[in-house]
Amino acid sequence: MDKQTLRAEIRAKKRAMTPAQIEAASGRLAELLFAHPAYRAAKSLYGYLSYNQEVRTAKILQQAQKDGKRVAVWEPTMPSGGMLITNPIPHQYAMPKDVIDAAINQALAEAKEQGIPAVSGKCTLFSNARTIIENPGRCFMKLVAERDTGRLIGAQLMCQHASDMISQISAAMVNHQTAEDLRRVMRPHPSFEEAMMEALEALVAKLEKLEK
Repeated sequence: MDKQTLRAEIRAKKRAMTPAQIEAASGRLAELLFAHPAYRAAKSLYGYLSYNQEVRTAKILQQAQKDGKRVAVWEPTMPSGGMLITNPIPHQYAMPKDVIDAAINQALAEAKEQGIPAVSGKCTLFSNARTIIENPGRCFMKLVAERDTGRLIGAQLMCQHASDMISQISAAMVNHQTAEDLRRVMRPHPSFEEAMMEALEALVAKLEKLEK
């Protein structure tokens, strides 16, 4: 039997399965996976979000997180596609949420004191490929733009290699560039700079929403 015929036969069998049969089969596959030595030894798990008659993966991904593994899934609904990391952050590396929020709120408050209506966009770097490779702990980037013009007016980079990246933001500010101008710049992969794109996309999305 050739591969095409085999695939057609398998698809037909899957379409004939009831939801209850799919759930039962998925549960059995999950049990086999959790018992496998490769799963137990793995630090990361790459999965997918199940659809139609596919193996149900939600419980597998949830259990992997409970087991302390870094979990990644393909998320096509993200602004530019990509990998969504939903890993638990090791306690010793965690940056408290109130610290991140305080840094962001401080920058916005300073802009407000100066009479500048500001908007911010941020990203945490744990979904960044280079961060995953080097595993420095939880980091974040936050960019601030003038609400009416989109012109960049500030940034906070609490991450590795911040000193290597801040110059491009400084140059953008000196040249009165907007968040959209900086967002169009190509960046190497894998790199910490890629995370800046995520912060810029969040910022541009906020600015565009305010225009409507």
